[in-house]
Amino acid sequence: MKHPDTKKEIHDNLWKTITEDKIYNGEIKNRKKDGGCFWVKVSVSTDYNEEGEKIGYTAIKENITDKKIIEEISIRDGLTNIYNRRHFNEIFPKLINSARRKGELVSFLLMDIDHFKQYNDNYGHQMGDNVLISFARCLKNSIKRADDYAFRLGGEEFGIIFKCETKEKAIEFADRLRKNIEDLQIIHDFNGASKFITASIGLVCKNANDINDMDEIYKEADDLLYKAKEEGRNRVVHNL
Repeated sequence: MKHPDTKKEIHDNLWKTITEDKIYNGEIKNRKKDGGCFWVKVSVSTDYNEEGEKIGYTAIKENITDKKIIEEISIRDGLTNIYNRRHFNEIFPKLINSARRKGELVSFLLMDIDHFKQYNDNYGHQMGDNVLISFARCLKNSIKRADDYAFRLGGEEFGIIFKCETKEKAIEFADRLRKNIEDLQIIHDFNGASKFITASIGLVCKNANDINDMDEIYKEADDLLYKAKEEGRNRVVHNL
């Protein structure tokens, strides 16, 4: 069965390829009857009879679940289980290029947990780790689309790449995320911006054709994040 995480474009490409009588090669994530998942490497080719008429297709499948599990571990943060900086560096340029071809917006927000050092110093590193896990879970629960991504980029720094049809919707998403984080109601008596854990957020939303590379949009988000901290923290600062 088709796995819900599998993007529609993958199956569309498969059918487009074989209906054009070409050989399709790819890796596909499927769902078991018990709800688990498995990966197959598949090659699909067209079958013809002696008169050259199309009579069906032949699919050669290889189970590559173990290989994909190892790959998945390498791109996940060990503590929070969301994507790590390695995956961020690999996928962000690809997403920008894809958005260029489609003429889409690229939205990226960079955030820090406010006064996280003070939290660790006063509550201990085990409690700090629990905050990071809860924070990451909040980010993951806040993104809905298969092509939205949440990352732990290092320490208390996190990022989200997400799709939005308009810049106004990107701002709404960032503001909603900021509120969701504070609504976790994790006590932080040493925050200053709130009695709870909060985040400062720098948001960039640009047409992909106006972006030179990943480093440019990251630096812009980092500058906006710095400004959010200067202005009092627990807020979103954007370029719009």
